Amino acid sequence: MHVSSSDTNKADPSTEKVLLEVNQPYANHNGGEMFFLDDGYLYVFLGDGGKAGDPHNLAQDLTSLLGKVLRLDVDTPPSGDKPYSIPGDNPFVGKEGARPDIFAYGVRNIWRCGVDTGDRNTGAGKGRVLCGDVGQSMYEELDLLKKGANYGWRAREGDECYDVDMCKQLDPKELESPVYVYDHTVGKSVTGGQFYRGCESPSLNGKYLYGDYMVGRLFSLEEASSGGWVNEDITMCGTDTCKDGLTNHVDTYIVSFGLDQKGEVYMLSTPSSRPSVSDGGLYKIVDPFR
Repeated sequence: MHVSSSDTNKADPSTEKVLLEVNQPYANHNGGEMFFLDDGYLYVFLGDGGKAGDPHNLAQDLTSLLGKVLRLDVDTPPSGDKPYSIPGDNPFVGKEGARPDIFAYGVRNIWRCGVDTGDRNTGAGKGRVLCGDVGQSMYEELDLLKKGANYGWRAREGDECYDVDMCKQLDPKELESPVYVYDHTVGKSVTGGQFYRGCESPSLNGKYLYGDYMVGRLFSLEEASSGGWVNEDITMCGTDTCKDGLTNHVDTYIVSFGLDQKGEVYMLSTPSSRPSVSDGGLYKIVDPFR
């Protein structure tokens, strides 16, 4: 859609243009992330088609768009029958048996990604994309987006084999490992978050703030200077600190995260997770000690 000519904060629904429709065999695992990066291309994240265990092995099938990250050029006039163009440097352009739309594959159901705008002074971290990929029955994972990467589903869940036979067929060296994995004693459905690059809470600078949908826990994930990533719980402030309008309550179902124009991080959560009930809240995450 085009931006409304009368209100730049709204879209004009009369200008809607359908770019892509993808049928999937089951109702769940709808993915649900889209954004443009600095290269000007649209990145689209699609789940594996649903049910459990990717029964049709679509995430590893390069002829299917399901279980993939797509990279599309929606500005250059198309030359074929699609209403968009394919960037010439997409990893599978010209490869037989693979859709050229695909940028990365082997994902189960990526739910929310954070794009790092970089440190305000040094630019460190700029361009990193970190996503939460919801697990099956044992592990939740967070993945850095990389061109041409195979994240392993359904052969692998997290760092462990899910389908033993498929695990034996794939070369581990050709699979992209998660930057962090947690098991279902910690949480049961990762909700990917955002990198904090705002000004109001400098102690959070560079941290990736995310949560778990099922248990209402908040975490921070930070890349260490020595390599690897360090994960920590974000604990709620006590009543002695949470004053002057601050709250130390988070509703159980953490649905999503977002940024404002100043780089401050916000979170959506709901106590019931029922789409027919308007009982959720929008929270701004702040350091109470600042």
